[in-house]
Amino acid sequence: MISETLRNASFIDPEDLKLKIRTSKTWKLDKDKKRVTSEFIDELEAVKQATFIHLSIENKSSYIHTDGFGVKFQQFYGMPIDLVMAKLPGVVKDALAWDERILNVSDFEFEKVDHNRILRFSCLITSCYGDFTYEGQVNV
Repeated sequence: MISETLRNASFIDPEDLKLKIRTSKTWKLDKDKKRVTSEFIDELEAVKQATFIHLSIENKSSYIHTDGFGVKFQQFYGMPIDLVMAKLPGVVKDALAWDERILNVSDFEFEKVDHNRILRFSCLITSCYGDFTYEGQVNV
């Protein structure tokens, strides 16, 4: 039988039960040279970089990433651009849902380019470190 003292004893540190956010400290990417630099970035800059990476890689296009990593823009090839504009916010939100630092994705704006074959978009990303605007594009 377990003694009353052991039953009431707490072996779990209350600090371990609090919601913890992963560190944001990471290597900085040089987008022009497509290389990792020797510098570190943290907080808002790290969230911006993670957003860029996540929305630049097509889901299931790489063996080094898990199936949930990346965005599903390829599904938009051949679709009417108005339908893409309707579905794009949900796809972007789904792609960024894994990151607990991102609190909201909103305020989508669209621009049709190159005879409606490219859809440029911008959106407001709200993170626990601050807000920023992300700009990207989708080939349709």
